[in-house]
Amino acid sequence: KLYSVLPTNGDGDFTTSRASIATRVNENGLLEEVAANVPRLDYSDGGCPSLLLEPTATNLILDSVNGTTINVSDLTNKVVSPDGLINATRPIPTSSSSRFEQVVLAGTYATNTLLTYSWYRKRITTPLVTSLIGDLDTAQNNVNLVIETANKQIESNINGFDRFEVTVKIVDGSLSSTLRGYLGSIVGIGNLSVAYFGHQYEVGSYATSYIKTVGTTQTRVADTATGSGNSTVINSSEGVLYFEGSALANDGTNRYMSIDDGTTSNYIYFRYVSTSNTVLMRTVVGGVVINTIQVAVADTTIYNKFAFKWKSGDYAFWINGVEVGTDTSATIFPANTLNNLGMNFPASTGGFNANTKDLRVYTTALSDAELTTLTTI
Repeated sequence: KLYSVLPTNGDGDFTTSRASIATRVNENGLLEEVAANVPRLDYSDGGCPSLLLEPTATNLILDSVNGTTINVSDLTNKVVSPDGLINATRPIPTSSSSRFEQVVLAGTYATNTLLTYSWYRKRITTPLVTSLIGDLDTAQNNVNLVIETANKQIESNINGFDRFEVTVKIVDGSLSSTLRGYLGSIVGIGNLSVAYFGHQYEVGSYATSYIKTVGTTQTRVADTATGSGNSTVINSSEGVLYFEGSALANDGTNRYMSIDDGTTSNYIYFRYVSTSNTVLMRTVVGGVVINTIQVAVADTTIYNKFAFKWKSGDYAFWINGVEVGTDTSATIFPANTLNNLGMNFPASTGGFNANTKDLRVYTTALSDAELTTLTTI
């Protein structure tokens, strides 16, 4: 039998929460806001949606649609943006030395704090400078900021726009810091080659989903998904946990998904490990660790398929069609012990911070042939 918490119609019986509005890419390929506590089924990769769970983040840019500009004569010339409205900025430089700058209000952060600037860009005609990724020349301040991760593309074709990010690091926490993003491809009088939208500057090593601001900073609260399942649909004596998804970033943190009894005494969990590009499965019965299988994968930020089988004498971990670890322990959970599935550490409200395209719990242990078929990319 199969118990699927994310069937193709997007319904499930998780208790989801998020005490703020948030954004997603909808089935029509447009960026849209969804209300507080509404789960985000995101279509940014095209095809089937994924359940998007993210940590708390604050956009420090005060006007995310237009940003803050210097040396640009006209910001009223608008084009259709990723949200389908005519509000993306198509700036007009006034001289060959003009630059379109995004300036964030000064703030003080601890030494070595990472901050990420992200933006949407659409090339309308061939720009004067074609070698700049995202048309961002550099992101800098004269003092106190260094580039940690060079600018790169992170989304494509959101209503004709691509999204880019660059990460900077604070050199000295005793100083105030201001980011200036020089969007260099528009250099040249009257050059209308590029449109911009959705400027975001946030603490962290990667860009999270777009947070709209109008005149003040805004915070998107973390998503949670917990409380799915019961002892009828989760078989404690044998079964398979199957997950297809991707981590939001390879960011050196632990992120958990667990089947448990509501305590830290009995559980099976899947974990994106703080070690780079590493995943782990662990089984704990009656407070005793029965097995731990840790495996390196090529890239946790792309979609992978994982399956973990539990049965007395037959534990196995499968990734992308390959059995990567086994354990022959005869210890198994007593009947009706496991009754909860959550995107968190057992008995915790912490988030999973990932894209989840498919999540299933099988009530019988599948064969090797079935697990190969299930997890093959």
